[in-house]
Amino acid sequence: MQRVYRQIARVAVTSISVFVTGESGTGKEVTATLIHQNSRRRHHPFVAVSCAVRGPRLGHHAEAPEQLENRIHECFAAVTESVRDPGT
Repeated sequence: MQRVYRQIARVAVTSISVFVTGESGTGKEVTATLIHQNSRRRHHPFVAVSCAVRGPRLGHHAEAPEQLENRIHECFAAVTESVRDPGT
């Protein structure tokens, strides 16, 4: 667990995008929240998005890497759109 906390601290001070993955119930949203709370963007809105609700689970089917990458991009596009227009 200490390793996870160190990684959170390391990425929170950067401006990179972080894609948190893992099995159901492993604390992905908690991890993302901690990264946000420790970042320079902590005073801006935090939007948690479950990519699982965007269609079949990522990696659930044997997909080609390009298909998986496209699905990840779709998820990020949905996040960007919801942040720009929170009423949708």
